[in-house]
Amino acid sequence: DALRYPIMVVLGPSFTGKTEWAKSLFRNPLELIVGPLLHFPESMRKFDRRVRDAIVLDDVRDMSFVTENQDKLQGKYDRMVEFASTQGGTCAYEKDLFAIPIVVTVNYSTAHLGFLESHDWLGKAANRVVVTLPLTAQ
Repeated sequence: DALRYPIMVVLGPSFTGKTEWAKSLFRNPLELIVGPLLHFPESMRKFDRRVRDAIVLDDVRDMSFVTENQDKLQGKYDRMVEFASTQGGTCAYEKDLFAIPIVVTVNYSTAHLGFLESHDWLGKAANRVVVTLPLTAQ
């Protein structure tokens, strides 16, 4: 457990600067616009830990995205994380996300916000930090 890092969830109304604030915490984060997707956007392929120092998952509209991708968001200290592969496994792409800060921006209308309290992984304070705008940490 000491090798796991919590994700940050920035919660607030639309157009309150959540994404800009999240990006300002890092020198060169990769911003991925998730919206209603339940899988990582294609632009995740652009992530290079030698260039990027964080990932900001913007405008997540369903917390199921976060819970379904727990394995990716936690990163692994001893291996790459697979993001996609063909059925036969001949083509795939993986990323090293160990110790890479992950920030998720969500609105009050995001589906399944209750997961922040009730989900087995996301509901535990040790696994996530919630910041609400105006800036107050939970």
